[in-house]
This record gives sequence, structure tokens and C-alpha cells, in this order.
Amino acid sequence: MFNVDSSNKKSNRWAWMGGLVGLLLSLFIFAPAQWIAHSIALISKQQMTFQNVEGTVWNGSAQTVVSAGVGATQEMVLPERLHWRFVVQWDVSIQLFLKHDCCMSQPMVLTIKPLLQSVQVAIDDHQSRWPATWLQGLGAPWNTIAPSGWLAINTKQLQLSMSAQSFNMTGDATIDLQSLGSRLTTTNPLGSYQLQVHGGQTPTVQLSTLEGVLQLQGQGQWLGQRLRFNGEAKAAEGNEDALFNLLGVLGQRRGSTSILKLG
Repeated sequence: MFNVDSSNKKSNRWAWMGGLVGLLLSLFIFAPAQWIAHSIALISKQQMTFQNVEGTVWNGSAQTVVSAGVGATQEMVLPERLHWRFVVQWDVSIQLFLKHDCCMSQPMVLTIKPLLQSVQVAIDDHQSRWPATWLQGLGAPWNTIAPSGWLAINTKQLQLSMSAQSFNMTGDATIDLQSLGSRLTTTNPLGSYQLQVHGGQTPTVQLSTLEGVLQLQGQGQWLGQRLRFNGEAKAAEGNEDALFNLLGVLGQRRGSTSILKLG
């Protein structure tokens, strides 16, 4: 004999399940962009945060703020807005389109592929140009140096593979520090410099001076997840007095040379 109560209970159960699935799907699709802001702050340990956030996790924008991290008293708000858009691909990878109104003529496109124990990130060839003043928001020593000038970033066939134990990179990235200046000296600009990053079994970093009264050079390599870098800074002949204070901030003095060391 047909049981009406049993049939109604099953219908109600399916209705509740359908409603729950619909709710979860709506949360997934229309999740507020503030979720991204919380994630960025957590991952960067408050060195990068978002303000005036708009949109959703998948398609939104915000103003970017950089600082020295948790408890920092100084921060730098980047002008204009950063826009992002996520697109899920058929192979379960995710494409991320990033565009900053001030500094990117074309979006930066990242293809993110989660694996079992690591994440792979491929970056389309990209060019952008950023004010060096924003580095002040990161705290010491940048807030003391107070750099001016421009950072021109250029990537080529850049791919990263990251896990809890390792960091691997292929391709190349170049950062040109153009017309770099500092409030610690009246001799401005100090010069222009180039930082080259080359991928491989052991990724390397090379710093060189293109031109200028401040001479910078150095080299380093990634060992596991840690960058080890050694270099030096010195003044061109006749500029030692003008650059004395700046060289003291850049590194430990050794005669007329400041030692640059990281890791």
C-alpha cells in the first residue's frame, strides 16, 4: 500500500538537500571579495592587505596596502585599484588575471595548478612598471632609504613549483631599478640597476649596475626555499662623502664598501 507520509518525507529530504547544494553553490560562486582580502593578509603576514574591497572572490578589485607586517606603524597605500579575475579550466587548473590601473598596460596572467603535494604556477610573459616609493611601506631599511624612481618588471617563460619542502623555478625574470634615488643623499638620481633571476636546478640572482654614482653588484641562489645573496655597495670615485650615510644603511661597512648579505 502506498505510504503518503513516507513519500512526503522523501520529497522534503530531497528539497532540503537541493536547497543546501544550491546554497553552497551560491556561496562558492558569489563568495564576497573580502574572503580574498583575509587570505592575502594571512599568507603575507599582514605585509600586504586590501582596502575598499569590491566584487566577489572570482571577480573583484581593491586598493593594495603594503607594510612591514603585524603591528607595523607605517604603511603605503598604492594609488588606484588592483583588479582580479579567476577562471577555472577543464584540467582543474585556474587562470588568474591581475591588472593594476596604475602600472600594467596588460593584465598579468597566472595559470595555477594544484597538485597532490605542491602547486605549480606559470606566468605569461609580462611587463609592468611600478613606483619605487612603494617599497617604503615594507619598513626597514626601505623607510629609511626612502627610495624614488621606478621598478620595471619583465618575465619570460617563468614557471614556479612550490611545496612545503622545496622551491623550483624555470624561465627568467628581470627587474630594472630606473633612476633610483634616496632622501639620504643630495646626489640624485643615484643610478640605474638590474636584478636578473634565472631559473634552473638551482635558481640564481644577479645584481649589476647599469650606470650611476652608487655602484651595486652581487649574486645569490635559492637553496630549498631560502635565498642566499652576497654583494657589495660602494660610491664611485669622488662621491664617497655624499653617499656616506646611505652606504651605512645599506649594509655593514668594510672600509669604503658596504657588504650586502641575505640568508
